[in-house]
Amino acid sequence: MVGCGPSILLGDDGIAGATDVDDDGSGSSGSGGAPPPVTTGTTTMPPGTTAMPTPPDPDDGRIFVETDLGTPLMCDPYLQDCPPGEKCVAFANDGGDDWNAYVCRDVVGDPAGLDESCVMEGSPLSGYDTCGFGAMCWGVDPVTLQGTCVPQCVGSEQEPLCERPGDICVIPDDGVPPLCLPVCDPVLQDCPEDFGCYPAADYFACLPMDPGGTVDPGAPCETHEECTAGALCVAPDLVPDCAGAIGCCTAWCDLWGPMPDAPCLPGQQCTSYFEEGVFPGPRTIGGCIVP
Repeated sequence: MVGCGPSILLGDDGIAGATDVDDDGSGSSGSGGAPPPVTTGTTTMPPGTTAMPTPPDPDDGRIFVETDLGTPLMCDPYLQDCPPGEKCVAFANDGGDDWNAYVCRDVVGDPAGLDESCVMEGSPLSGYDTCGFGAMCWGVDPVTLQGTCVPQCVGSEQEPLCERPGDICVIPDDGVPPLCLPVCDPVLQDCPEDFGCYPAADYFACLPMDPGGTVDPGAPCETHEECTAGALCVAPDLVPDCAGAIGCCTAWCDLWGPMPDAPCLPGQQCTSYFEEGVFPGPRTIGGCIVP
């Protein structure tokens, strides 16, 4: 098992005014990557206990949900402690647009492997998918209900881990769902189709673009995933002629490139994305902003 480092909260510690990532994984407002993938197929983790878990102290941080039969069940997405033949996945227990709980769902026969196409049944956040044990369908199109199988984080909430080298455990602000996604380069945009390389705290990860991801630099936005690949959503005063919007898309740039300001709009400069001391790696990544 390879540790993926600290858990990643979906927000920004870089350019002032960059928006938080709003990530529900459905393809409607966000939530992969250095292809080709390191491995494919389902995970090889054991299926967990053979008996129903004993309900723990309600203050231990786990989430209780109701099954279709109304029987109280609890599962831990890191431990995958569902009965044999089932997996612990995130779903929307209120039928809403946000993951908010975990539930045990049956693993389908002949499931799709990691990085393979999958289908979510019923709705994008139902938790009924065609991925194998230890994986869930991610970046689900709200119309076709098709997405991609990605691995769930293992370990524990206190020490989340990823089994694949090059993945990081990306955890939304509300903690649901913790997924292992490939680290990527926002300048190169080395993510799979329909994914963009967006900020995930001190790292960058491939996240599903909003359908089309069609907002170009200089136009209004509310989330990073609305912007075209190669752009991010920042405060409107950092983008020329975009006053009055919640945010505006602007281009990524390479501070050490031969022409760092080339992707920028008139009046913008390529500026370091990371403040001094925030990111331990190379400081070549920048964003185009009004100085």
